[in-house]
Amino acid sequence: MTADSPFITSPVSYAQRIADLAAERGERTALIFVAPDGSENCLSWAELDTRANQMARLLAGYGVGPTTLLAICLPTRAEHIVAAIAAWRLGACTLPLSPQMPERERREILAVSESWRTTVMLVEHEGQYPGDISLDELSALDTVDASALPAITAWPGKAICSGGSTGRPKIILDDRPWQKIPGQGSSLHRFGLRADQTQLITGRLYHNISFSLTHNGLFEGHTVILLEKFDAALTVYVIERHRVTFLAMVPIIMQRIARLPDVLTRDFSSIDAFYHSGAVCPVWVKRVWLELVEPAKQYDCYGGAEGTGVVAIRGDEWMLREGSLGRPVDTRLSIRDSAGAPLPAGEIGEIFTGPEGAPMTFRYLGAEPPASTSDGLVTLGDLGWLDDDGYLYLADRRVDLIITGGANVYPAEVEGVLSEHPGIADAVVIGVDDDEWGKQVYAILLPTDPGAPPDVDELRAFCRERLVPYKVPKTFEFVSTNFRDESGKMRRSALASDRNQRQASALVPASGNDLS
Repeated sequence: MTADSPFITSPVSYAQRIADLAAERGERTALIFVAPDGSENCLSWAELDTRANQMARLLAGYGVGPTTLLAICLPTRAEHIVAAIAAWRLGACTLPLSPQMPERERREILAVSESWRTTVMLVEHEGQYPGDISLDELSALDTVDASALPAITAWPGKAICSGGSTGRPKIILDDRPWQKIPGQGSSLHRFGLRADQTQLITGRLYHNISFSLTHNGLFEGHTVILLEKFDAALTVYVIERHRVTFLAMVPIIMQRIARLPDVLTRDFSSIDAFYHSGAVCPVWVKRVWLELVEPAKQYDCYGGAEGTGVVAIRGDEWMLREGSLGRPVDTRLSIRDSAGAPLPAGEIGEIFTGPEGAPMTFRYLGAEPPASTSDGLVTLGDLGWLDDDGYLYLADRRVDLIITGGANVYPAEVEGVLSEHPGIADAVVIGVDDDEWGKQVYAILLPTDPGAPPDVDELRAFCRERLVPYKVPKTFEFVSTNFRDESGKMRRSALASDRNQRQASALVPASGNDLS
């Protein structure tokens, strides 16, 4: 339901919802795209609906339909959103992909997707990938019939590609009809998502959080603002200028905003709900944001693209339990050992979750199903523990755990410490082969000033004040370019493989690990 639409009690397809809102709102603004220089390009509800109809007819000419997967390989621009809505109007499933993916990865993804459905890839420019559809070829959009298409509901409507830190890509398929009831059907409504908000998207549209929040926002009648490229200062300017009311971010973006010298003097008072997810948020970053946005309006949420459950904590609750991810929300949660037996409070094990009173709705393409328990819980590979009151704390991903000299090191903990150093803009910690210790703790660091990185001895002392000795990195490598992709993710397995091959030949190692 929106302020100018009647109460709706039956599911509506995402494609039809845009048409309904366009009929109600006409020339009111639906989308605002903000360029790096701050200039803006707006799209009304009527224009969004018209372009989606026109795009659908063009895509249908290339065979897109109910048995097709449309891979949208575009930067953040209007055509990305228009193409998704157009695909759903044709009954097709969508797969957002990074426009900067290497050719090898593209081939691997297509090999997986084509085993399920005929895949059509939409790219920006002709010749970018031979055989795909380009926006250049669709340049005649304005001349195409814009009348409504026959109603159809895509099933499924969305797939997400996930390689993450584990290597080869797999596709996560959301195997449900692409429809819902406005104001219902999403855990986001528990965390402040409401009808008719002004929402800012800071990440790229190929990332699941950005893609899902954009389309869920439109479904709820939001004015959605999208940054074509993230910039911390520009983000704050847009929040102030447009009086943004709903905001979602990943922690690395929160961190870059928290480092702005004037951030505590800026106006975040318009924000009704602030939602962050996607990784563990360093404690110091969270503390800054608790000063920027009222704690009772903040939500830290843990869950995967698979939709196996949600764990969440509100900001004022977090202040009483620093570092916690909260308690399950309509979710069953259990910590298990390597044999699958439940563990008591305080012991680290693998996190298993499942929806409360509902079946799982995802499946993998190109990968085996995740490990599961006899009572229907599954694990996505994360390690954590519960306190006596059932609050969850995340240790790290199982595949990222570093065992050095027989001791366990969780990279997220070390990264959180390194991120506190004013001379470090970003950090990733990996395990690199070591003849003596099995694995050494190895830190890759992006300095705040690449021309003047912190002194290694000073950095080591900084870590020793905050970590037990065996967790202090043995090697510190400084890099001048970011190791994350545009959505804030990195592939640890690729970084570790590269360092294993080079064996850090040009780096300055710290003294050997201390297991005291």
